[in-house]
Amino acid sequence: MSEARRSDFLRDWAVDLAIASVCAIFFGLIGPFGSYLNGPTWQRVVFQLACFLPGILLFGSLIRVVLRLRLNPAMTWMSILLGSSS
Repeated sequence: MSEARRSDFLRDWAVDLAIASVCAIFFGLIGPFGSYLNGPTWQRVVFQLACFLPGILLFGSLIRVVLRLRLNPAMTWMSILLGSSS
């Protein structure tokens, strides 16, 4: 992998993980869907991080693999939908 490509790869993952972390912290702070009743803020934030980060790793990897295969658009969406339904 060339240095520029590796740098882009790491930057893309860093952006994805940063966005997921910000969203998890936001949801942990506001406590949506009644989760504000489920304990203190720090527990909600930790729980949301524990849900968001593995999810972004799983689905981010799936999307990157599917896009790397360069399938036609219909097959790309079918692959993403089938991969995310499991």
